[in-house]
Amino acid sequence: MFHQLEVTYDYDFSLWGISCHEKIYRLAWLLNRYHGFEFQLDEDIKVMSRSGCSVHLNYTMIQEDQELKIHLLQNRAEGAWILPEHKHIDYLIKLDAEWHSFDDKLTEIRKSPHVIAGFYLDVEGLKNKENLLFD
Repeated sequence: MFHQLEVTYDYDFSLWGISCHEKIYRLAWLLNRYHGFEFQLDEDIKVMSRSGCSVHLNYTMIQEDQELKIHLLQNRAEGAWILPEHKHIDYLIKLDAEWHSFDDKLTEIRKSPHVIAGFYLDVEGLKNKENLLFD
């Protein structure tokens, strides 16, 4: 007799996609300068796939007073994606807690001349959502 381990993950974060032609360090700087963020370069995110391991840049902002952690992630690196089902998305913004006014902030970001598009992603509908589980 053997026991089968059943693992369920908790996807309690919000996710937004951004299409932008800027490099991630430039986008982080623009978001910091013009939109009130405080992104800082953090540890890279490693994603395993059939073709190997890819390393994606990660900028993080922590607001301890609101218990809020936000990641600005590079979706594509080394020919691999964090979310391969969304290859048109250049960057991801992952909120590890609820920030009620972020929709207003995303509207501001969409109006920026350096951003092509910004939109909400339904985490539950993603095929590769386990790639977003880190920390």
